[in-house]
Amino acid sequence: MEQQIEQLEGKTEKLKKPYTSSDLKRYIWAIARLDGWKGYLSERKPGITTFWMGLQKFAAIMQGWMLFRDVSRR
Repeated sequence: MEQQIEQLEGKTEKLKKPYTSSDLKRYIWAIARLDGWKGYLSERKPGITTFWMGLQKFAAIMQGWMLFRDVSRR
């Protein structure tokens, strides 16, 4: 998840991850970013639909990683 968070960060200071590594809000921020939420202060907070779609994308990423891990052991 940490590598995914690094990729989700934007290039500008406003799009950097605002939370420390031990904070649960950091992972909520990452799930919302997976669905395309930008994270600007002028934007609305992410809603249930954003989290749902982000969780589905995260689940797909995890399934792909587990498949890769299983296949690469052979």
